Amino acid sequence: MKKLYTALLSLLCVTPAWALDAQDEGYFVLKNVKTGEVATTIHFTQQNGQWLMDGKLSNETEFKPVCGYSGDCRLQDATEQQVAQYKQLFPADIAQQLKNMPTQCIVNIAFAFCRMENNGNRAYFWVAPLYDKQKKPMAIPLYKQ
Repeated sequence: MKKLYTALLSLLCVTPAWALDAQDEGYFVLKNVKTGEVATTIHFTQQNGQWLMDGKLSNETEFKPVCGYSGDCRLQDATEQQVAQYKQLFPADIAQQLKNMPTQCIVNIAFAFCRMENNGNRAYFWVAPLYDKQKKPMAIPLYKQ
């Protein structure tokens, strides 16, 4: 797992913060942290200023709507405080390096989808209730297809 975090960090250094935009739309894979195999594929799109998400498990062929325009699943911009909390989910040495790194996230009641950028290189991570040994949520790198 630390190799994944190190790869994410190697793409980035301090740059101005940017909101999620059309370049952040697309298909992302969430890999099993133990096997490295694709566990879930997620598709993010933005329509009329609202982020939407469809998803499918690795054994499924069809994408299903996950988050839409209303309710607890509605995606909205994360606060600075939420983003700071998400960065603290990384291992301590990496979290310290990310502390001042501009990051943008969209969030709902269940998860956050975040992006960091450096000189046009974008790295993404997912925060959800996937727990480590201390029973706290984990930040997991996402891979854009």
